[in-house]
Amino acid sequence: MKEYNVSAGHDNFSQRNNDIDRVNVCGPTNFAQCLGYAGWEPDMGIVPQFKQLDDKITYFTRTNKDVLKYYETHYNGMYNNWMREAKANAKAQGKKYWEVACINSYPPNEVHDVMSYAVNLFMGYTAEQLAKMERRPVTRFYNEFDEYELVWQICKKGLPVISSVDPFKKKEGHYISIVGFIADDSFVEPDSYNEVRDKTIDLSKIKTYIIDNTYGKFDFVNKKYVAVSGNDENIPREKLLDIIKPVAHYFTKGAATCC
Repeated sequence: MKEYNVSAGHDNFSQRNNDIDRVNVCGPTNFAQCLGYAGWEPDMGIVPQFKQLDDKITYFTRTNKDVLKYYETHYNGMYNNWMREAKANAKAQGKKYWEVACINSYPPNEVHDVMSYAVNLFMGYTAEQLAKMERRPVTRFYNEFDEYELVWQICKKGLPVISSVDPFKKKEGHYISIVGFIADDSFVEPDSYNEVRDKTIDLSKIKTYIIDNTYGKFDFVNKKYVAVSGNDENIPREKLLDIIKPVAHYFTKGAATCC
């Protein structure tokens, strides 16, 4: 069998030890680990009151004025619902609005487009720079999932892909990092991107995908978490395709500084 794993040699992250919120933070936690997998080196001096990168990204995404403006402008109804619930929960719990989990609305880190925008800002790009770019430079978001593109990103570019799964089929979602796959020995790597466009890669040779699940190892038969660590979890290809949602975040190769 042939195995590809872009996360080999890197530590995965767990949202279970986050300081701000351990419920609505699968987005920041996945981006924290995938920035490392992709070779990016975030400035750990940002948001100095928090030590963990995922907490830094969570705080940044929920408080940065440019992120909040983008969220309010592009998804006004969702923004208002979240802000209303966050402020009510914060008042009831004696906390700040950005500290509380919200189960009836979507904080900005739970909205894929906003999360992607926030990560690019977190990595040092400005709102003005992003507005002039055709593609976001660190990570870019698409409202679709293309398995051919996924395979290209992993085996030819050595990059992870973040997507979302809904194993309970409740029209919900949970961010995951797809970091590799296992295929038959007869699997042939694509030589050019034309094979992605023309969809000529033989995907039937892929038997298992490898994911990093920031909440833990999930038992897809009994539909429950069975271990705290979700590092390098193997999922049969058919099962992943059954629960995957039509969303994808792609990365570029990292740099120590952005601009």
